[in-house]
Amino acid sequence: MEKQRLIVAVWILCLLCVEFTPLQAQPVEPWWVVSIEMSNDGRHLAVKHEASIWIDSSTYADSGIWIYDLENLLSPPRFLSESDKYDTRMLFSPNGEYLAVGGFYGLTVFEVNSGDVILDLSHSATPIRSDFRRISFSPDSNYLMSFSYSYTEDEVSIWDIKAGQRIHAIAAQQNQAHIGQLWFSPDWRQFINWSNPSSDIDTIHAFDIKRGVGHERGKLATGVRAVGAAFSADSAFFALATWDGKVQVYETENWALINEREFHQTPCGEGGAALAFAHNHSWLAIECGWEGLLTIWDFEHDKMVFRDERYPFRGLQFSSNDAHLIVSRNPNTPAKYALAIWDIEKDFELTLYPGNSPQVHPNGELMAVIGHDSRIWIWNIQQNKLLVILPAPHR
Repeated sequence: MEKQRLIVAVWILCLLCVEFTPLQAQPVEPWWVVSIEMSNDGRHLAVKHEASIWIDSSTYADSGIWIYDLENLLSPPRFLSESDKYDTRMLFSPNGEYLAVGGFYGLTVFEVNSGDVILDLSHSATPIRSDFRRISFSPDSNYLMSFSYSYTEDEVSIWDIKAGQRIHAIAAQQNQAHIGQLWFSPDWRQFINWSNPSSDIDTIHAFDIKRGVGHERGKLATGVRAVGAAFSADSAFFALATWDGKVQVYETENWALINEREFHQTPCGEGGAALAFAHNHSWLAIECGWEGLLTIWDFEHDKMVFRDERYPFRGLQFSSNDAHLIVSRNPNTPAKYALAIWDIEKDFELTLYPGNSPQVHPNGELMAVIGHDSRIWIWNIQQNKLLVILPAPHR
């Protein structure tokens, strides 16, 4: 704990030391940040950029992935790899040692400190052509789950990243053509596999990394199509939103229904629903894709903690200390008002921030976003203060 506090203190000091100079720095080359991802420990920030000019009508002049060391912002970022416009997912392993980059053409896993490639898969790595835009790491960081957006792939793959082998292939339920959605519990002990179209009854299975799919743990009898779901961070609860606007919360030990309530009269439909559990409360944040209605529900006591109907939203997250609720607003929202952050400890005081793709440090105070100028902006959300805009690196 003392080491973590020292690291955070050093980082904040570095930010304060470089606060003014980078804000006036001009980019030294074409630089257009399209996605960012922060490691769970807040140490590294992965950045994918694309150049602002073209070689021809279909190829970017420059595109790549960089790693910023957030504990030493005075050091230049490290170039990791060339990239292409179809790389759509970057993900750090839970232990922060690896970075997975998945896309339409393949999957690459890097060792963060050395930059070495430890796994490199093409779309032909599975019997039916796959892409790797849906990926997640196991809790011990040794395995990776992937499945495809493709309407032809009908399996979820589990990869041993060090051996470079697919150790499990999980078929779609109900003999459907492809995997519609899949939720692994954060502890990887249970999963729910929705095929598409979804039935009105879905099955929860036990999972073990050595044996694969195990026995049936329970069933979800919704009666209508599911349009959103989420596990709590500790895997103890599971929330499910349905087409008709209802939200159900289950405890995952026995899959008993704890509570159910109708939140939206307008069906969420293809707009989907976003759900996010708080870390230290029995709270669930809920929003429907077709409505500008955000709700925080205390599902154990069946109380409404907070409601806001001002903006359409598309993503929810609580900071790790539950001090803030961070929401990405509708993609059509002007960039300078793209993020809404409520300070829970100040009676849900609202502040609008520019940028998108918020990545919140585990200390609950610092947040990295892609600014409206396509640079990386780092904020202190406790103080509503811009600390630094990271300059474009040299190649």
